[in-house]
Amino acid sequence: MNEQRVELFIKDRKFSFMIPFNDYVPFKKAEKKIIDLIENIEHTEEQLDDAIVYSALQLAIENEKLITKETDDKMQSDDEDARLDRVLPRAEGPEGLSHRRERAMAGAEEADGRVQQGRF
Repeated sequence: MNEQRVELFIKDRKFSFMIPFNDYVPFKKAEKKIIDLIENIEHTEEQLDDAIVYSALQLAIENEKLITKETDDKMQSDDEDARLDRVLPRAEGPEGLSHRRERAMAGAEEADGRVQQGRF
């Protein structure tokens, strides 16, 4: 596995770790969050050790990966909606897919109301 050395400087101390190469971009995106998190923890200089810094580093990397995945999933969903708007016929006019969805939902709610009232 390819690894990358990263360094953090926290309160005049240097912390150096090896992380997987593909975690480097999430690390760089989260680097300031890691430093802020550790600096905001009340601790003595003796309590600040490699294990605490490494744990914060791993949490920040995983958090950044989740944020990136969520953003990518949202963009993919938006792309799929846009593609469906282009592919499906626009019988209702320029409103597109979102308008058709709203009308379908309204029709389903209306039918559900008729069934509940015994008027079906």
